[in-house]
Amino acid sequence: MRSSPFSRARGFTLAELMVGLAVTSIVMTAVVAIFLGVQRSYQAETEVKVMTENGRGALMFLERVLPLAGYGIDPRVAIDVSGADNTKVQNIASATWNPSQPNMQGAADTIVTDDLAFRYRDPSFLRAGRLNSGNTQLTLDTALGVAVQAGKMFMVGCRGGQDYAMVRTTAATTAATATTIAVTNAGAPFVASTANCLTNPTGATSPWVFMVQEHRLRIVNLGGRPWLVSFRNLESTVSLVDLSLDNFDPIAPDVENFQIAFAMNRANPGGCCQTAPDTAGNSNFIVGDALLENLVAAPGSPLTSQPDYRTRYSDPSRYAMVPQNIRQVHIALVMRSSRTLPNNRQEVQTGDLFNYDFTPATGRDGFKRSLFHTAISTPNLMSRNGFMPSLRSAADPRDLNSWGG
Repeated sequence: MRSSPFSRARGFTLAELMVGLAVTSIVMTAVVAIFLGVQRSYQAETEVKVMTENGRGALMFLERVLPLAGYGIDPRVAIDVSGADNTKVQNIASATWNPSQPNMQGAADTIVTDDLAFRYRDPSFLRAGRLNSGNTQLTLDTALGVAVQAGKMFMVGCRGGQDYAMVRTTAATTAATATTIAVTNAGAPFVASTANCLTNPTGATSPWVFMVQEHRLRIVNLGGRPWLVSFRNLESTVSLVDLSLDNFDPIAPDVENFQIAFAMNRANPGGCCQTAPDTAGNSNFIVGDALLENLVAAPGSPLTSQPDYRTRYSDPSRYAMVPQNIRQVHIALVMRSSRTLPNNRQEVQTGDLFNYDFTPATGRDGFKRSLFHTAISTPNLMSRNGFMPSLRSAADPRDLNSWGG
């Protein structure tokens, strides 16, 4: 009997196996390439999202606190441009400035930081209290309510604003229930006062106690990453290098470049002071948008040369290049990705940032970068209402604030 041709098992030839393997390899290679591409794209988009959120977080912090600059504080000490360790805090040129805070390692990871320092009275803190006769102890009628660090500034003002004293805590107070705090006079430019009204007992004549918030923003190196942080006071005795002081609040990570410029008060057309040439020869009423521009540190000597609450808006001193005439702060942040991208991609920064002379890196370091910019108004510096005691000086009788407390 003859067997059927379909009853006999038949294998693959070598050629068929090779073709099958080739087709399978091509398909698998394509699948793997697509998977890796999607994964790289996801990682890149994740880094962009994290970088964007970090940048927004930094700007949201600034947009929340910077408009308070000068609230309840004399405009002459609202924004500090003297710097804790740099006398030219807003004219930092990459070729000439060596910050005291150690740079990041590597040419592409160098910290470039301006310095933005300002004060304001905390609008949510008000207590009745008093100082002792030597201004070494502050006593409150009600509990402090919050823990404070050493160097925290308080303003103690007499009812009616006849006199006041600025003091700082001498040690950290961790107990929110504390009613007695060790303090010392804040020192220059604030004049120490030991007026009798500051020691009045409880009752209708008891002095008011106000908390003063201070911020000094700059970039520091934390664990190999550049962080924008806010130091909690503006004292020159507080080292910005010794991070063990634990005297700062982290604001946002991966801020590689922090630059500021100041928009100054500008006169109306036809009035006085139409041009405001600065040290760089510009007359655009913006200080810090070109190299070597500088503000005159305030308060200066004598204080009478600086505009204060009582200075009329048309007075020429309102258009001088001094901090109390700042009307807007322009801020630029260069954010970078938290880690290098697998394709070694590098986004080149925008050119010159204000007064920072930017030179793009020649090599690729794998970090993606993005520029964030905003302009924030400082309306309290324009106030003519003495709703808080002003900066008191024996040399300037205008500083005896008698119309508000």
